[in-house]
Amino acid sequence: MKRLPPIGTLARFHWDDICAHTNALASEAKVCRCVTIGLLHAAKRDHIVVATSLFEGDQKGPEACGDFVAIPRGVLRKIEPIKS
Repeated sequence: MKRLPPIGTLARFHWDDICAHTNALASEAKVCRCVTIGLLHAAKRDHIVVATSLFEGDQKGPEACGDFVAIPRGVLRKIEPIKS
């Protein structure tokens, strides 16, 4: 991933998820392609944090309360900002 959009950007985050394949043929084992839609909440050295829901209240900024997905930078394939 070359460059991240600014924090707070609404986007589609395309990434590869690790998948376990139990009692399956080796040829069936592969990663799962995922798309997460949300706000870029934080950018850490080794991962990003996407907010898929933010709860209303007085907690804002880095310690906001909500639902988040932590995605390792190494599995990001593409980020598509969503224009409003």
